Amino acid sequence: MAGWLREASTVPTTRPASACEVAGKYSPDRAWCVDVCRTRAGNYYLLEIGCFSCAGLYECDLSAVVSEVSRVSLKEWENLHTKSVA
Repeated sequence: MAGWLREASTVPTTRPASACEVAGKYSPDRAWCVDVCRTRAGNYYLLEIGCFSCAGLYECDLSAVVSEVSRVSLKEWENLHTKSVA
């Protein structure tokens, strides 16, 4: 069966339940990414789970990504620094 790929110029503002379900069950690192696809029928499927440092940040709100990853990174640094001082 032949498939096709179409890159959307817009990204849905709602998160597919499948991505939220994966995030709720699996957390390999503080910051990571998940690629999800939508079929012609409107079904969502998990394509890939990957590390954040190798992620292609296409079609996303870069300001929101930088803000959240910075927040998480600072929290982790503070936790590690506090433990080493105590």
